[in-house]
Amino acid sequence: LYARHAELLPEGAARARAARIATSVAIMLGPPEPERMATVLHPEARFVDHRPAGFPPARGAAQILTGFRSL
Repeated sequence: LYARHAELLPEGAARARAARIATSVAIMLGPPEPERMATVLHPEARFVDHRPAGFPPARGAAQILTGFRSL
């Protein structure tokens, strides 16, 4: 849906932004491939899992990717 939305927008900044968001969503919802995730994670990203037996919190893209690699 994100990609389709981007396609329907007229050429310009809004379309480019929507296309980048569509790419990021596809990568983050796909299989856990840390190298691909590294291309869309912000260096100051935070990961918080609120489940009782979830993963520990992580701060920063490097720490988040280290957690994904451990899986």
